[in-house]
Amino acid sequence: MPPRPVLPSGIRTRIILTSRQQLTRTQPYSSQQQPQPPKPKSATGEFYKTFTRPVAKTFLIAIFTYQLLYFGWAKLEQDEIKEDRTGMLGCRAQDKTLEWMKLLIFRRAAEIAGLEAEVERLKAVKEEEKARSLNEGAAVETGRKKGWWPF
Repeated sequence: MPPRPVLPSGIRTRIILTSRQQLTRTQPYSSQQQPQPPKPKSATGEFYKTFTRPVAKTFLIAIFTYQLLYFGWAKLEQDEIKEDRTGMLGCRAQDKTLEWMKLLIFRRAAEIAGLEAEVERLKAVKEEEKARSLNEGAAVETGRKKGWWPF
């Protein structure tokens, strides 16, 4: 057995025997624990300790706001697409109405053109009758002018 080391008075050591029967000395201890100086706190640890909650809170609020805006935008897009689809159907109906109105206008224009031609023909007939009556009246010549006044 190896000799025991001489220790200063008041300090005791624990001696532990291992399986190989080696003498191992652990930290010295005394009846009075000496206060260890406090470990200096790291700046990184202090930063995370101070700012973890506010940063996490801000991050979660930002995610919530983003999701809210995203779903709002998606809803507006869906409404716009639905409106476009119904608008297209409305446009088709308007196009059909427009085509019907054009057809109606063309028919009316053709009818008006036919009536104008009839008016021109009737004017020509009236002019011929006037010319005939004047020719007949010139042959008979009563000496009076024809007009509004009877005398």
